[in-house]
Amino acid sequence: MAIKRNADKREIMNYLIGLNEIKDIPYEAYFMSCNLDHALYNIIDLDDDLKTAYADAFYEKFIGKEHLFKDFLEKDVANGTPDTKKASWKYIKEDLHSVERHTNLHIYFKEHLLPSGML
Repeated sequence: MAIKRNADKREIMNYLIGLNEIKDIPYEAYFMSCNLDHALYNIIDLDDDLKTAYADAFYEKFIGKEHLFKDFLEKDVANGTPDTKKASWKYIKEDLHSVERHTNLHIYFKEHLLPSGML
């Protein structure tokens, strides 16, 4: 059952990765580790009570300093992920990288320059 589920997910993601738009709306796919807790805090399956504490600490770390978020993703979470979308998706599909701590979300911020003072 899990093998079929994972194969189905892989097939759907491969399809989505190849899209540039959905119904004339621009579309891009990015990944963040096996779950958000793992990506942001390097903890898998964080206890529900601790999720709030970690979320509050995360908020405090970046409130008013949103520009630091891209650097955090690139330096602390990307964890060796290649620096282009195509290469990063190839990388995350190899070996056991999909269950390790990785993201390619920092590439979004590099490719979509925002006005000064923003990410």
